[in-house]
Amino acid sequence: VTGRFFSSDLLCRFGDAPPVPSSFSNASHASCVAPPSLAAGALNGIGSVALAVSANGGADWSPEGPTFAYVTMPSVNKVTPLRLAATHEPQELYMDVDDASLLTSCRIGSVVGFVSKTSPSKATCAIS
Repeated sequence: VTGRFFSSDLLCRFGDAPPVPSSFSNASHASCVAPPSLAAGALNGIGSVALAVSANGGADWSPEGPTFAYVTMPSVNKVTPLRLAATHEPQELYMDVDDASLLTSCRIGSVVGFVSKTSPSKATCAIS
């Protein structure tokens, strides 16, 4: 969440869900873990809900302007190869997925890779 005048007791409210505490970064940046989509009021678990913040324990809330989107998660059907070498050289994983348009990144353990969409149902994850 980006804004102004944030403090360490910043709360975030996603739609109809109860407020959640933030991980305070600085006076203009904080992180909030979104609650489950149905708790926030997203229809069928997918959709956008209003996002509001409070810097005084929930007594006052920001105007509800920005929205937070709950989206369908892509389903991975097959990954090849099933093993990667323990090396510092770049490597690629090939994925068969339900909808490659939903992919924005990939991760193997703690390593984040770059996604290339090769077709509507195929993608490559480059790990370096």
